[in-house]
Amino acid sequence: MVKAIKDFWLTHNTLPQETYTSAPPAYSRGIDPDVDDPTHCHDHPEVPDRWPAVDEVIAYRDRVRAALLASVDAVAARADTHLMARDGRVFSMVIEHELMHQETLLYMLQRLPLERKVRPAWLPSYVLGSGRPAGPVEVPAGPATLGARFDELPFGWDNEFSALEVHVPAFRIDGTPVTNGQFQAFVEDGGYTRADLWIDEDWVWRGHDGVEHPAVWELVDGAWLYRTIFDRLPLDQVADWPVYVSLAEARA
Repeated sequence: MVKAIKDFWLTHNTLPQETYTSAPPAYSRGIDPDVDDPTHCHDHPEVPDRWPAVDEVIAYRDRVRAALLASVDAVAARADTHLMARDGRVFSMVIEHELMHQETLLYMLQRLPLERKVRPAWLPSYVLGSGRPAGPVEVPAGPATLGARFDELPFGWDNEFSALEVHVPAFRIDGTPVTNGQFQAFVEDGGYTRADLWIDEDWVWRGHDGVEHPAVWELVDGAWLYRTIFDRLPLDQVADWPVYVSLAEARA
């Protein structure tokens, strides 16, 4: 959170410099691809010799939250002169940015070995069983609005403005996401070995990374298992869950 506010202050002067709390260099490491070369991460500090202890991280988190709360009046005072200060838009930006990082952390947590994680006792049980029946939906032709006018939303990214109305011809689309069961047919039909089903760059990625099935599937003794964050489940028990794949796999 504090990084987003710090960066915004540096470029737009929305907040006074004393509002934010400087982060230790180790906290600024990232995984975002470099703009000019997506095969590399953007510039960030080297891997530190010592990562902060849990207590240090929690203390830093608390300082950041306190700084955010303390900045409310400072932002409000700039509402007349700074667009992102108006209606506290900068705070919406900070929250949206934080949610992006939380989602990325969730992907990373998903890929950690199960033995390195502990399933919380409060976590609800899995929802299993049949899902909504699959079937196409007919969408008639008509106007569609892309984006929004600035005053219609309390917050939006720059590429969401302004509103653009376009005519969309009639089309048919599946009423539900592709499921594990449906994608299993693609896997078992040799979909990961057929270059003709993939666009060139996706096929190169598949071969380079040795991808032969969705990342959270495991073939054990001839049976497919689905790896959640904390457990392994038989794939047939979650056959109606939406399949979890990359863009390249989805396009195939």
